[in-house]
Amino acid sequence: MKSSKIDIFADDVYRNSIFIEKLNLSFCQFFVKSPSGSILCIETGMRDDFSQLKSNLLTVGINVGSVSGIVAPHFEADDTPSVRTRSPTYFPSKQDCLKMKCRSQLTKS
Repeated sequence: MKSSKIDIFADDVYRNSIFIEKLNLSFCQFFVKSPSGSILCIETGMRDDFSQLKSNLLTVGINVGSVSGIVAPHFEADDTPSVRTRSPTYFPSKQDCLKMKCRSQLTKS
């Protein structure tokens, strides 16, 4: 069973948490809104959890289409599967990300 929630810190910092009971573990994504209104995503989360993430963000007024930047601090299962490259149907593997220098290839989904 999974449960999720979103918390707001300092009006412009949001944390989405998805708790997986079977693993007794939470996965979190952070969203930071700049003074200009742009939104930065830190950790994209796992692909299977994207619909819940999207729903949680909408409850605090954030549309996933408005995210203007992504930070992937490392490449593991909870960091890159929800990130798309310029091809809307291709999801890069860890090795692909490293080969193509992901930072220059990633775009918002």
